[in-house]
Amino acid sequence: MTIVLDDAPLSIADLVRVARDARPVQVAPSVRERLVAARVVVDALATSSQPIYGLNSALGANTG
Repeated sequence: MTIVLDDAPLSIADLVRVARDARPVQVAPSVRERLVAARVVVDALATSSQPIYGLNSALGANTG
């Protein structure tokens, strides 16, 4: 049984099936479209000169 990541919340039972039973995971097309759109935004922000905490600047103790 494949676990489908869609608009519904992921249940704890499904999470356990993936983690313990190695159930396959599939991303629904509607979710994939949103992920691609979000990636475009993140890529644009990451290459900008504006510092974005945790994206193109250091995180907390990782500043060194």
